[in-house]
Amino acid sequence: MRPRMTLAILPPAALVLAACSVVPVPPEGLPDEWVPAVSPSPIDDVLENNPLGFTPEEQSSIRIRNVSCDSLSTGSGFILDEHTIVTNRHVVEGFLSLGISTDDGGELTMASVATSQVSDLAIITTVETLTPLVPLADEDPRLNDFVMIVGYPGGNEMTTSTGTVLAREDDNLDNADHVFRVTAEVEHGSSGSAAYNAEGEVFGLLYAGEDDTNYGIIIPLSIVEDSLDSLTPLAAISACS
Repeated sequence: MRPRMTLAILPPAALVLAACSVVPVPPEGLPDEWVPAVSPSPIDDVLENNPLGFTPEEQSSIRIRNVSCDSLSTGSGFILDEHTIVTNRHVVEGFLSLGISTDDGGELTMASVATSQVSDLAIITTVETLTPLVPLADEDPRLNDFVMIVGYPGGNEMTTSTGTVLAREDDNLDNADHVFRVTAEVEHGSSGSAAYNAEGEVFGLLYAGEDDTNYGIIIPLSIVEDSLDSLTPLAAISACS
């Protein structure tokens, strides 16, 4: 007869101890520095040196608040040169005081205002030096060309609206020899905004919008430049009756 084999049965506690008898090796120390595996994409040239990533078109956009004796109205404008802002005549008419601010909320000091009687154009001169300067187009746009309008509709935050040039038309409001109707939509407060072509050049000044479509009406830059020769100083209202 073969000898009987006896199996030793460990109590539960012993099983637990056996399972825990192997101590894991501690992890290696954490790296002193971490380098991402994917390189960041390059910054667009037009944004690289601009504060907060704003484009030159956005930085050149100006918000205008016209405080009169009985109301507050808003409009837009754009920087023409180091001390000049272009906007519409109807944006500044009848002002008691003008509030002028940049894309980053900085307030500007008005030195003088002048308006044209030839077109719906006004020039605001500032005490502060303005930057940046956006290029001006050498010629009028063609039909179906790209258009971008940057302004402050309703006096609220800056808005960019894009579309195409829809038509070249006679001006029904008699503020220019001809105007361009564009599919970029605008609202009250957008008056005085610059209209840009695909190269980022100013080709005109927004001064009206269609009620049914909100399409913008643009005075071409050629007429704006001619109107600069017919400016008349505009003084603030001295007192309210």
